[in-house]
Amino acid sequence: MLLTKIKWIHLGLVASFLIGYMEWGKDQKMFIFQAFADIFEKGLADPVTFLHPFILFPLVGFLGILYALFKSKQSRTLTLLSIGGMALIMLFIFFIGVFMGNVKMILYNLPFMVFMVLEVLALRASRNKPSA
Repeated sequence: MLLTKIKWIHLGLVASFLIGYMEWGKDQKMFIFQAFADIFEKGLADPVTFLHPFILFPLVGFLGILYALFKSKQSRTLTLLSIGGMALIMLFIFFIGVFMGNVKMILYNLPFMVFMVLEVLALRASRNKPSA
């Protein structure tokens, strides 16, 4: 599989999303990949768990960007909707980190923001590129 620039950015989005980091309460902390494992574990016993918007939208966005990563023809709409779903939780965590002064939350979530901007710029450039 030949990886184009967009596919590399998709891969960066997937990796940076999974290493997103959050802290809450007293001594409560978790990476997004750990949260996904926890959600799937609890979701098997209680499927209603998946219906919370802060779980459903990022999960659907993550699955959408994974689908786009392996799809041969890129869908701009699918990519933007997927990024939007994942950005919901990542921006929320990032801004909480900023407001709380939590450097770990900021630094672990910053790569996702960078890849998100790169993706939007790449999509905009591909849209404005004249057809051959």
